[in-house]
Amino acid sequence: MWSSLGEAGRVYRHYVQGCAEVRDAKGDTMLRAVVGHSEDPDESEAVREIVAQCREQLGEHKPSAGILFAAIEMEHQVVLNGLLEAFPGISLVGCTTDGELSSKLSFTEDSLTLLLFSCGDGVEITSGLGRRLSDGIPAAVNEAVSEAKSKTALPAKWCFITPESMTVSSSVLLQALQSNLGESFPIAGGLAADQWSFEKTYQFYNGEVLTDALPMLLFSGDVHVSHGVASGWEPHGKMGVVERAEGNVVWTIDGVSALSFYSHYLGPHVKPSTEYPLAVSVSKHADEYYLRAPLKCDEETGSVTFTGDIPEGATVRLTTPEREKIMEACETSVLQAFESFPQGKVPACALIVSCAARKYLLGTQVREEYEILRQHIGDLPVLGFYSYGEIGPSSLGSPACLHNETFVTVLLGG
Repeated sequence: MWSSLGEAGRVYRHYVQGCAEVRDAKGDTMLRAVVGHSEDPDESEAVREIVAQCREQLGEHKPSAGILFAAIEMEHQVVLNGLLEAFPGISLVGCTTDGELSSKLSFTEDSLTLLLFSCGDGVEITSGLGRRLSDGIPAAVNEAVSEAKSKTALPAKWCFITPESMTVSSSVLLQALQSNLGESFPIAGGLAADQWSFEKTYQFYNGEVLTDALPMLLFSGDVHVSHGVASGWEPHGKMGVVERAEGNVVWTIDGVSALSFYSHYLGPHVKPSTEYPLAVSVSKHADEYYLRAPLKCDEETGSVTFTGDIPEGATVRLTTPEREKIMEACETSVLQAFESFPQGKVPACALIVSCAARKYLLGTQVREEYEILRQHIGDLPVLGFYSYGEIGPSSLGSPACLHNETFVTVLLGG
């Protein structure tokens, strides 16, 4: 067993792989995190395996909340029923994925993985759900936030979400959530995925399997969090200004069609693809940008459709991939999170959201993302998934942003 004492008397202790806790100066547990992960194709057996793993790590501690990631082809209701039977009363959120990762099994596909939290007196984790996003984003956001806040009297510190990715603009959703919680309130998470089929995703909320929904966990009280965000794609060439766009469809950039803007750099025979996202900047600082990956183009209109919104007036540059730098971004993200974690505090777990497009482009090398992560994170419990959009602040104190082809690291402690 290894332990260290922080400046404020907080203690991090590692008991067995996949389990860690943060204690105060009196030795009382502030936040304990445990991970379970199974590749068993039988949902009931997978649940039994995960429950056994988590119970062994929890000991006498009772979990109050959890995050669940699952492959798209699973019988999700069977999974939720089994987990809530084993851990009644927990606040559970999650979604389907394009791949899962954890400190138990590293990178996997077609699996089931769960992170459980056990909280001390100074920390509370509550849940909220926004239904029917496509009927009105502001109403759904208010529904989710109001429900989560109504369950605690402690001050809210951080929010984790796993929303629908296909029915509404995720950028508009984030703007509404940020406006509701506060312009600098830290938000992180990832968009639900369906293993690159782009047909239908599912979100989980307690015992429900949903679509078109916004599940969220709200962390309140003595909670400390930090984020790291990096991609590895680097901008090249001249900046252009988006002159005509609506949502995630761009028609003109610098007086030419969006397709012509791409063709100028890639040539007439290379079509826009996820390999060549745009770096989008909406500030005066060119080095502060997020990525938008192309989904398709229309040769008749010259428009390009992206995986997230691009506003009119934004400046954009083409980016190109270098595998070495894409892998280096994992390390950059993790180091950013550690460097910005509050001094004297220690994390209880790490949450990772990486992009399905990164997984697609890296191929068999995608497993190296977790190996790079592990070199820096040691035995800290880890839960993560490959998403259709990564959510996190681009810099310390900035609003949350929807990213593409990005690696997001979250460190969480009590």
